[in-house]
Order: sequence, then structure tokens, then C-alpha cells
Amino acid sequence: MSAQSRPTPNEPSESDTTQARVFLTILTEQIADSSVELEQAALAAAAAKRSHNKGAERRAVNRAEDLRDDLDELRRQVRAVLRRFPSAADRQAGPS
Repeated sequence: MSAQSRPTPNEPSESDTTQARVFLTILTEQIADSSVELEQAALAAAAAKRSHNKGAERRAVNRAEDLRDDLDELRRQVRAVLRRFPSAADRQAGPS
């Protein structure tokens, strides 16, 4: 590989950027899925509360809290990838 085609130490390679785009696509899909699950858990908690089912309410509330934590972590990962590979936001992997 010639010195001209080699990325600088601070510049990620094109293959690394492509992998970052794929990872961002996966993270985005997980965020969407977790968001739907969170909404379902919140609805389940509300329904359990209306029916005075304390056990079901507590389980749904715990699930919602776990999902919020998962979403926070997924969003943190997206920010970290974008910080390291800013050009990955230009065109994420997937159908064009």
C-alpha cells in the first residue's frame, strides 16, 4: 500500500467507516425495537394499575425501567460511534 492511499493515524479507513455504518444501522434498529417494547411495557403498567394488579404493574414498571436503561446505552453507543466516525452518519448501511 502506498503512503498516499493509507489513512492518516487520526483518519479512519474506509472499511472501518463502512463497519461503523453497519453498526449504526443495527443500533438504530435496536433503538426502534426497544422503543416499541417500552411503549408496550408502559401500556401494560397502566392497564395493571387500572385493574389493581400490583404484581403485574411492578413487573411492567421494572421492564420499562430496564428498557429505558437499554435505550440510554444504545444512544450512548450511537454517540460514541459518531464521535469516532463522523462520516458514518452521511450514509448508513442498508438498502438505498
